Amino acid sequence: MFKCNFLNTHCALLLSLVVGGVNPALAARGTAWKMVQKEKSLGVQTIHFSSTGVKIADKARGFTVVSTAPDWNVIAYRDDDKVFCKLTKNQYYGQQAFKVKHGHSLGKVLKNYTFGPVTAPMYYGPYHNDVIKRFDGVPVEVEDLISSFYKGNSIDGIILRSVSNAMSRTKTDSSVFMPVDMNPTGVLRETLSLTSVPYNASDFKVPSGMRQVHDMKQVTTGKSKRKEAESIFLEMGVGDDLGVREQSRTK
Repeated sequence: MFKCNFLNTHCALLLSLVVGGVNPALAARGTAWKMVQKEKSLGVQTIHFSSTGVKIADKARGFTVVSTAPDWNVIAYRDDDKVFCKLTKNQYYGQQAFKVKHGHSLGKVLKNYTFGPVTAPMYYGPYHNDVIKRFDGVPVEVEDLISSFYKGNSIDGIILRSVSNAMSRTKTDSSVFMPVDMNPTGVLRETLSLTSVPYNASDFKVPSGMRQVHDMKQVTTGKSKRKEAESIFLEMGVGDDLGVREQSRTK
């Protein structure tokens, strides 16, 4: 009797989800991840990722990259200039001049690290040791976009910490490496925070009111930075404007 009631209740719940317009698959993807990382050269990035999308906000450079299922096209946009550029996945990899390669073998596990609710192993590598985690339900497209953004190849998964070990090679034995775990100059990438959050479709949306451009450099480099660079070139004597001014000075 109990078994029958349980099945009836389960079926009724599933039926109510379908009739009520809620896709059970969507209900199952009700969680996502929010991760804040600091990369040695790029500064701080805030990354949202889930089973159906990824968004990387680059605070230092002022632009954001978004990619969602099913086509996994990549949209890069910046809020200050109100512009966006839409690329296919392969076009984005071409712009990055970097495409992730799969099939890397696992190195020796050195130790485990914990970031928020997640514990993951650090694997030995010939040039850097990486803490790598595969998140349940997160597809390879998400992993690849994050890897391509940082131009950092690894075994499949998401790098949570990367530490250079080149500085720790001993003079007497070139084959010996030890992780420079306590050396701040050896940290290439660090996860500052990692939390599980409710899935919110707006976290993966591109803001409205953006103007489309077809050169990704107009997104990755803001208008003010481009003007600053153009001014430097002009002052160096490069450019028609400066040439006109120089000619007027000699008259």
